[in-house]
Amino acid sequence: MNEELQHIRLLSIFHYVVGGLAALFACFPIIHLIIGIIAVVAPSALDSEGEPFPALFGWFFILFAGAFILGGWALALCIILAGRFLSRQLHYLFC
Repeated sequence: MNEELQHIRLLSIFHYVVGGLAALFACFPIIHLIIGIIAVVAPSALDSEGEPFPALFGWFFILFAGAFILGGWALALCIILAGRFLSRQLHYLFC
């Protein structure tokens, strides 16, 4: 019985680690979010050959980067919650 509790404890720790890594990797699209904000707010800063960057592409960058960031953070939160529930031995259906 004690060995099973040790395995559950290790599994919950690994869930915390994977959740933290997922949250970190979900932050990578912040670069695209910043580029999209710059394209919408100051399109002349991204001009190439005298033509300003189209604001529509800036909105696409903002929407897709925001969706990926929020989705990644939601996934990381669910993984961390699963680790928390495992450590407390509750809500097995969630895990």
